[in-house]
Amino acid sequence: SIAASRSIDNAVTWGEVTLITNSSTTLKHAEPHLAYNKNGTWVVVWEVLFPSGDLDIYFAESHNNATTWSSMRPVNVSLSEAELAVDLVSQRQPRIAGSG
Repeated sequence: SIAASRSIDNAVTWGEVTLITNSSTTLKHAEPHLAYNKNGTWVVVWEVLFPSGDLDIYFAESHNNATTWSSMRPVNVSLSEAELAVDLVSQRQPRIAGSG
């Protein structure tokens, strides 16, 4: 699972944990990375390993300083079994960067 908690006092205290992923426990969610901008938009990306061995990149976003999050959505989806070997190499450890 991927979860978030926020602080509004420079990390002195933290709010409740919010679950970002909303899928079954049979999926492996890993390598989360966050980015934000000065307008309060946050985006998190991570990899999801399916029981079939397929690996895809997912993301969720918040437009209110990480108070609430969108549903998780795929950035990419494999088109065929032939792409599985490419997926396992090219879809590892996603990264994201914010601006402004």
